[in-house]
Amino acid sequence: MKRIPSKISRIFGAGLASVLLAAGCGGSRWDLAGREALAAPGAAAGKITAFRQGTVYGFDSASARSIAYDAGHTFRLGKDGQVLLSYNRGRLEAAAPLHLFPPGTGDEERQSDQSGFYLSPELTAIAYSTARGADGTAPIQALISNDAGRTWTTNQIDGSQAGSPRFIGFRNSREGWTVTTAFQGMGREEHAVYLTSDGGRTWRRAPGNMNDVYARVMTGAGFVSRTTGFAGFRYEFADFQPAILQTRDGGRTWSRLRVKLPGEFSAYGLTPLSPVFFGAEGRYPVLMSRDGASDIVGTLTLVSHDYGRSWAYDAGRVRWN
Repeated sequence: MKRIPSKISRIFGAGLASVLLAAGCGGSRWDLAGREALAAPGAAAGKITAFRQGTVYGFDSASARSIAYDAGHTFRLGKDGQVLLSYNRGRLEAAAPLHLFPPGTGDEERQSDQSGFYLSPELTAIAYSTARGADGTAPIQALISNDAGRTWTTNQIDGSQAGSPRFIGFRNSREGWTVTTAFQGMGREEHAVYLTSDGGRTWRRAPGNMNDVYARVMTGAGFVSRTTGFAGFRYEFADFQPAILQTRDGGRTWSRLRVKLPGEFSAYGLTPLSPVFFGAEGRYPVLMSRDGASDIVGTLTLVSHDYGRSWAYDAGRVRWN
């Protein structure tokens, strides 16, 4: 594990603590799934603290990054490719010790759209591929900050040798996931899931293989507990959309999630992003396309009230562009 200092480039208000406290009072506080609230890094042993969800990303059916949940934190690339972070809707900015290429330029494995981002002041995580070695492998690194970008640690995801880590997220201050994607051609894409239980310091590969169930282009992923997680895929087949896989045993086995939708939505291509949970309450945004992958006409949202055990269509959560 390597620790890297960084510099906050701009702070508004009386200081970092004041900015984070103000954001905490004004934001929506998230309750953890079940009774699994964990102390934040640096907190006194045994002290339970609430975990505030960060910005969560997915990809649309044209492989453009899309926000699944906007917590007010974003990233962009500087002129030299450095990853620049903005927290609390611009009140706080930082620079990560990482340079990436814009989509479609430079080394494909180091392009920003091949990397995963999860953004919050309390826990920022960036998953990216290292340079490919002579043996053809490109181990994946997880870059982690627990103080809004002031300091960073880099941690190799052991066992990761190929693929792009396009998805990374955390459900509390310790437990998170990374999903890699490796395009095989003809629309086939293979995936591997890696899990952490210590805030991203160490990772282990989930034992199962979702590719045996469905291996198309992934557009989102997320876990609500140590056992229950989901993966979404771009629309392709009318008899399986929205295309979502689920696991109930920590990634050992996967199955197709079937969600009943009104018949009117059969006229659209449905692409699920990443699910987000407010305790037991889940929200699963699904993009609707009409004439081609880039023609996104709206978003419907599936809802769960039982930690993702069941999902239903909510007519009040349909948004048209």
